[in-house]
Amino acid sequence: MTESAWVFQEEVVELNRKLTTVDSQLRKSELSRKHLEISNKKLLGFAQNVHKVLTTPCLFGEEGGSNRSSPGTDSPSTPSPLPDPAFQLAVEAKELVEGVCSVTANKASDAISDVNSQV
Repeated sequence: MTESAWVFQEEVVELNRKLTTVDSQLRKSELSRKHLEISNKKLLGFAQNVHKVLTTPCLFGEEGGSNRSSPGTDSPSTPSPLPDPAFQLAVEAKELVEGVCSVTANKASDAISDVNSQV
């Protein structure tokens, strides 16, 4: 094999290695984008729920409203139509925070493994 053929073969191997690295980075980026879209949808839903709770007077018992059904239809077997709005918001907030924390932790470990693989 001539020297120029050997150099060409080494360049091809190096380009294939770089292509594999870029392909891996692209896949990670696409996955991160999908996770971001899901997180944004959850955050938007949470913001809409907060707005609804804060702007619906009957959820807080104002103006004679209540978050329970009318006394005529209340019975032990008839649950309230809405769970406690504050509790519902707290649960949603906790889920959002846990999701963000897990994504952040995954990105940190991915960054560390990327650095280690390049060393």
